[in-house]
Amino acid sequence: MEAPIQEDKKLKSKELKPAPRKKHSEADSRFQAFVAAIHSYWKNQNTILLTWNDSEGKNLKELLAANPALTVEQFAECLANRAASEGVVHSERPRTWLCTVLKYANGPLDRYGRQKTAKPKGDVPMSASEIARRQQTGEKWR
Repeated sequence: MEAPIQEDKKLKSKELKPAPRKKHSEADSRFQAFVAAIHSYWKNQNTILLTWNDSEGKNLKELLAANPALTVEQFAECLANRAASEGVVHSERPRTWLCTVLKYANGPLDRYGRQKTAKPKGDVPMSASEIARRQQTGEKWR
């Protein structure tokens, strides 16, 4: 008489388990409003149609996840400042600049990527040599 074949219980239990399902995160309620802002920006800056696929969507989703307090108004201001900046290639796909769009939050940038600044308001600090020069020449102070 043959001995009964013993099955490996660990192997059998692993075979019967279904693959774990991927957890889908909730869609960000701001997503569509941000897409609309991008479309508006694109339409104002370009004559070609916007190319939008999963890569743009992924980068926008990451931007929103990393900045939960970012409003569509703040984002639109970043886009307006990007439009007013020097040296920007406006026909670049959004996937290339969405990860850095917040650098325009405080205003347009110059061609070197630095904040454009208006003339200083109020008192401007002067060096000691400048103060001495003005005192010697009798130049008027502001």
